Amino acid sequence: MAGVKSISVVSTTFGTGVADNIPVAFTSNLSFPCFAGRGGVKYAAAAWSKSRVIWSRTIKVRAAAATQDDSPSSSTQLVEVPRKAADIALEFYELVNQRDYLKVSDLFAENCVYEDFTFPEPVKGRKEIVKFFEKVMTSMGPELKFVIDDITRDDPNAAGVIWHLEWRGKTFPYSRGCSFYRCEVNNGRRQIKFARDIVEPAAKPGDVAMVAIKLVTGLFERFPNLIDRI
Repeated sequence: MAGVKSISVVSTTFGTGVADNIPVAFTSNLSFPCFAGRGGVKYAAAAWSKSRVIWSRTIKVRAAAATQDDSPSSSTQLVEVPRKAADIALEFYELVNQRDYLKVSDLFAENCVYEDFTFPEPVKGRKEIVKFFEKVMTSMGPELKFVIDDITRDDPNAAGVIWHLEWRGKTFPYSRGCSFYRCEVNNGRRQIKFARDIVEPAAKPGDVAMVAIKLVTGLFERFPNLIDRI
């Protein structure tokens, strides 16, 4: 790979694996400046630690080698890109839609905390989260599916998702929601450390909610110690 001038993506495939200290980084661009060095091609924008990294995709790239007259010749190699929080979140919804709660386990850190505001208490720990989603998947039946409306991708360790549910392609009532996922790398694997779901309420009080907030805040202003008793 000596003399490599640039890298261009020619195709992508899904896959998994672990690689040691491969200094590779991609953005949404399809061509990347780089320079050759020990351990493979290094990209100018790469900023990696020497820790093991879990990968989610294999990207087939074409390396253009610079010659003395600056005329590139081409060769092809495989370069792998690390999983991001967005990739993990999308896989999570795919597994839920497949009702595969056992594989969901691999996506969560051992000490993960999962908050669903439909329930009074958060679910703590991977084992309890798996039990929780086994119940969720059973209650959803075979036809109810998550559909992703939007997802953030800029932060490799965090993702926000806007979603809704559909039953046989039709929007399920009161099923719009948004979720947040915070990830961390454990033993070379990026996993979900914290998650929060907020689901559309069936009851929509509208202006009544504003009146209630005004009454409660007014009560706290008169009796500030009340906040400590809640």
